[in-house]
Amino acid sequence: MRQTKPTKKQIKERLDMARKYESAWHYLYATQAKYKQEAILSEPHGHIGTLFAKEVARFAETKDCPKMPVV
Repeated sequence: MRQTKPTKKQIKERLDMARKYESAWHYLYATQAKYKQEAILSEPHGHIGTLFAKEVARFAETKDCPKMPVV
């Protein structure tokens, strides 16, 4: 099956969403206890990492999520 090339608008929307998720990750990561930060980095697919990923996804979808500046 042939895939269509994404439009510039679709690419921009995807990049904006990626920035929002990354911003949420950094914002929430900074609020975690030191042992949780170490667990998230050492075992991202472990129990704590999985719970953190869900928290990030929920937070990124809210209006409270800070916007990351475009680099």
